[in-house]
Amino acid sequence: MCRRLILLSFILLIVSCSSPKIDFDPLGEVLPDAKVGVPYNQEIIIGTNLENNPEFLTAENTKLDIYPADIGLQVISDKKRRDGLPIYNFLYISGMPSKSGLVKISISFVTYGSMYTKSGRFNKTYSLEVK
Repeated sequence: MCRRLILLSFILLIVSCSSPKIDFDPLGEVLPDAKVGVPYNQEIIIGTNLENNPEFLTAENTKLDIYPADIGLQVISDKKRRDGLPIYNFLYISGMPSKSGLVKISISFVTYGSMYTKSGRFNKTYSLEVK
């Protein structure tokens, strides 16, 4: 019985450490459309399955790009760690679009290995149409 318990614990430990999946909200790759001259605000949550570790994306391991950069939208993070540095798990695409066109928001990050996830590189690109 003790051997079975040890074996089961070992299997669970290995399975939990081998799951590099990071969830994104919203799902998919397309964000709601925006309109020229109308304020836009869309929340993006990264790591919806890691609520117990809300500080895993920081300036050291995350890169955010918006293209075209001069369209009037920006990526904002309003959550902060205890030391005051921004956390990039909770983002907002915000601003007032100044011209129409296709906007791409690129989010790239590296996760470090922990008890719950193994390390990995992640890239997510969202697009939205400004009309």
